Amino acid sequence: MKMKKNLAVLLGVLIVAVLLSGFTAEELVLSENYALGAYWFTSTNYGKSYTGEKAFDGDTSTRWSAANNATRDQFIGVDFGKEVTYNFVIIQEINYPRVASYVLQYSNDGETFHDIPGTQGTTLGAYKEISFAPVTSRYFRLYIFQSISEKNSEIEDEPTINEISVYYAEKAAK
Repeated sequence: MKMKKNLAVLLGVLIVAVLLSGFTAEELVLSENYALGAYWFTSTNYGKSYTGEKAFDGDTSTRWSAANNATRDQFIGVDFGKEVTYNFVIIQEINYPRVASYVLQYSNDGETFHDIPGTQGTTLGAYKEISFAPVTSRYFRLYIFQSISEKNSEIEDEPTINEISVYYAEKAAK
């Protein structure tokens, strides 16, 4: 029940974001969330309670966190199990907005990752939509160059991500 409620809230936020971006909900069609429940991988984890699966479970009250004091060059990603095409990602950094610089990356072998053009950024915050030219790959990850404390930007602190969703988005036919 809690998961359904969180998914409904996420969908509501997405619809509002779409409306604010100049599209109506009817003009945007999203694929399934390819990352939901997918096999995950991370650079590090902050114990057993904050593993990567928490960022792909559809529940914004759970989260992944990098290991204590792991503040640079951290990543969290998914193996879709097969190649999929996607162009729209939603990242939610609700509890502790710490990411200071990042890029989205893709890979077909899980070893060599490439930056997705136009996806490098600074802060993420509670809700960040990132759209880009379609990419087809088996693996996707968020690579975090640096994270800082949400209370003091002079202090580094490990990143923590509540949810990552990966979609193929297109305008609906009229």
